[in-house]
Amino acid sequence: AVNSFEKCLDKMNEYADIHFGLGKGLYLLGRNEEGTEEMQKALNINPKIGYGEPYIYLLENQLANENNGEKINNYIQKIRQFGTPEILYKGGIKLYKYDQIKAKELLQEGLNTYQVIPRNFRKVHRRWAFLTRLKLLGK
Repeated sequence: AVNSFEKCLDKMNEYADIHFGLGKGLYLLGRNEEGTEEMQKALNINPKIGYGEPYIYLLENQLANENNGEKINNYIQKIRQFGTPEILYKGGIKLYKYDQIKAKELLQEGLNTYQVIPRNFRKVHRRWAFLTRLKLLGK
């Protein structure tokens, strides 16, 4: 997939989706620095790309490498802005081994969000609410 996204960059460099897909692929291959650069490019083009998913990868990279408190808090705030149970769960999981209190806050916020979303959208987010409950119960 990374090769395909890299080929697309020649003609579609101004599309945030291409940079996001490439960055995600690079992260999955363990090339985190390159992935971070592509995620930042995607966010510069469109801050709403991926419904907040790029911030999960940036948070993970920040926690593992630099551990800059200001940047970490900024990424957590961005994750909260998107506020879907999925993004809050994924952010909480990444944060859990570094700061359990903040992680539990994100997880609880995801569960609270799930409880107030309209019934017809709950099916989409049910998986994340279930996983969040398990994590909050310590399993």
